[in-house]
Amino acid sequence: MKQILIIVYDMLPYSKTWGGCQRMYFLAKELQNQGNKVKVIAFRRDKYNTYGKEPLKDVVFTEGHEATITPNSNVSRTTNGSEPDYPLWLKKIIYGLDNMFFNEIQKGNGIKSYIKYRRGRNALETILNENLFDVAIVSCPPFTLFNSVSLIKKLSPSTRVIMDYRDPWNSWHERNKYTAWREMRTQKKADMIVCTNQALCEDMSRKFRIPLESYRAFSNGFIKADSDSRIISTPEIKEGCMNIVYTGSVGFEKQSNDYRNTGRLMVAFEDVIKEGYPIRLIFVGVKNPIGVEVMSLKEKFGDHLHAIGVVSNTVALAYVENSDACLLLHTSSDNSGKFLISGKAYDYIQKRKYILSIANDDSLHARIVHENKIGENAVNEVQPIKEMLIRSYEKWKNGILNDVYKNIQVEQFSRAIHIEKYIELIRSL
Repeated sequence: MKQILIIVYDMLPYSKTWGGCQRMYFLAKELQNQGNKVKVIAFRRDKYNTYGKEPLKDVVFTEGHEATITPNSNVSRTTNGSEPDYPLWLKKIIYGLDNMFFNEIQKGNGIKSYIKYRRGRNALETILNENLFDVAIVSCPPFTLFNSVSLIKKLSPSTRVIMDYRDPWNSWHERNKYTAWREMRTQKKADMIVCTNQALCEDMSRKFRIPLESYRAFSNGFIKADSDSRIISTPEIKEGCMNIVYTGSVGFEKQSNDYRNTGRLMVAFEDVIKEGYPIRLIFVGVKNPIGVEVMSLKEKFGDHLHAIGVVSNTVALAYVENSDACLLLHTSSDNSGKFLISGKAYDYIQKRKYILSIANDDSLHARIVHENKIGENAVNEVQPIKEMLIRSYEKWKNGILNDVYKNIQVEQFSRAIHIEKYIELIRSL
């Protein structure tokens, strides 16, 4: 039995998003199920939401109060409030400083997360002084939390430290020498670096001149649904047309540089609809399904496009289950696509759905689709997207769209397999 500390920004039941905490949630849960003593410390406390999951035992939130949260705790449901509406000139200064010193994925997140980390550091020090941990796992982003690696090594030198990357740091937004130096220095203090894919391991090993043996790749994979999604109604999916489903957050602004932007997809889709193809796009999990941009698209496309608000994972899987094909988006022009695989890709594979990916040709989305021959990829340009939509429609019309899974062992993409490999690493440290 190991005594393990897991350091995260978000965790149930006070996580802002489910996606931001699920990797460590499932790992911690399985470690506890196997008899290990696991303590989780989270630096952000948002509004109460279990996302339909049972909260972990022994979770400490440093923000708001320093209380241990258990599944039976009766804790008030609070929120931290919204971000102040700063003037544009001040935002530019803040974002510039934030990028210079932190280089986080989201603008402004470095300063905010650093403040939360500094406020919660005393709680972390207390936990380290009162407990002797065999292994500590620091899971990021935000990458400010990697500051705790040095703290652990200082206060608990015998503790083996794992740096866990859910997303790339300086491999995403490059050309920041200061934050790249900080990342390299921190990795050299860690005992092991874990990523979600081998491409990121190899990139950092080469860039920081750290032996590849110091890295491990454990994918996220899919989790079998807690309930049967097939019994859930999905009225937007209709017979007689090809239903393409996308699940998760998405950007509809035409000029947005967001890495899940639909601007060029919408132009291509308009051309396809005008040419008479009976295709329906259904977006599930839209943050504001009655926003100006969304309502404008719904007026233009009518019954060919549907935007559904945020739903539970079970409901989202029901739409995937009942769809004809599923959509993946990674539309940014930077390097991030080389080192990221969306969690929804595994959900699509679990349900054996033909995948339509829009991403750079060197992206991991394109690779997983091409190597497994379970769909196709188009670069984020109007004509390639249009051609992909038409080709997939012809396959659907001929009833061969999902024949691509005949020789695929779907279980190889299960999260359970990779969690067990992760636990084997922890045992070995």
